[in-house]
Amino acid sequence: MTVSRIHLPVFSQLLPARRHRDADAHSRAVAAFARAHIRPEFTAQQTADWWTWIVPDARQSLYHGNCFNQVLWAMDTYAYAKDVITALHDELLSGPTARPSASDWGRALATAWQPLAQDMTPAMRTRFAAAVADFLQAQATEADIRNSQVLHHDFHSTLQLRCRTTGGPWAFPLIEHAMGIDLSGLLHQPGPLPELLQAATEHGSLVNDLCSVRKEILDDDQAGTLAALMATEGLSLQQAVDRVCAEITARETTLLTLIAEISASPLGNRADVQSYLAAVTAFAAGNLHWSLITPRYHGVGYQWPGHVASWYSMHPHRPDFIPDTDAPAQATAEGSHLGSAAPARTSAAR
Repeated sequence: MTVSRIHLPVFSQLLPARRHRDADAHSRAVAAFARAHIRPEFTAQQTADWWTWIVPDARQSLYHGNCFNQVLWAMDTYAYAKDVITALHDELLSGPTARPSASDWGRALATAWQPLAQDMTPAMRTRFAAAVADFLQAQATEADIRNSQVLHHDFHSTLQLRCRTTGGPWAFPLIEHAMGIDLSGLLHQPGPLPELLQAATEHGSLVNDLCSVRKEILDDDQAGTLAALMATEGLSLQQAVDRVCAEITARETTLLTLIAEISASPLGNRADVQSYLAAVTAFAAGNLHWSLITPRYHGVGYQWPGHVASWYSMHPHRPDFIPDTDAPAQATAEGSHLGSAAPARTSAAR
């Protein structure tokens, strides 16, 4: 597929994003782990920076959680082999042990997993292991899709699968751990907190698919929501991009609405819930910001114009972001904060 450029709007409801105060030192330490346990060239993607954008207010060390993330990011980059993913899934479900793993991936995973597991509450450890195991199972399913090149599902089915891989469901227990809280009991009960988690996960998946569009086209990757919309609904790439952008905006509206509702309820009086609401907002904003600037999706050396409506030219060697000077004026990012008036909740985000 040959595509010259697409138009991207500006997403202003959750921005600006903030970065952890020790971001640079942390990213260097995690990059050293990646060089030692993954591959030296992997650090050029700067995935270690992602964690510093999505957990800016961490109260505990980010190191082991981000090291674990690096292994998952790297698996998404290098290891689509279903037998490798299945073996790691089986190892993870057996729990943190000292026995050697059968693969380099398993050894890297265990290096980060064992100190994390020892520092988590049993309930959080169970949630985290289940989320990563589900991620690995979903990765195996996406491996089948990539290998077949013909298997497409509708948008909503594809989104639910992407939520299990690119939406970062494993990241939320790690975020709680970094924030020094554990909402395992509340998140297993019906109510607004699980709804908030689902909206944040869908937002993360959609942002990933939108911002990685150039990479997926160059890789002929058919597993994402953009490819599903084009294959099953007959949309052009720009039409698929517009649809995904509308879905992202809907999730942002839902996030802000739910946060306002929870904050105004008795549940919102709890300090751990207040921390969680702030953390979910930071995750959504930080993931969006990082996805727009990361070399993982856009290559090295491009110029990002900031949070403005842009034309995105997808050259093979690097993209160009060209500000759209004809776009209507947008609300400033500074206008969106946790305590602002909540917009009406939209059913499109369900």
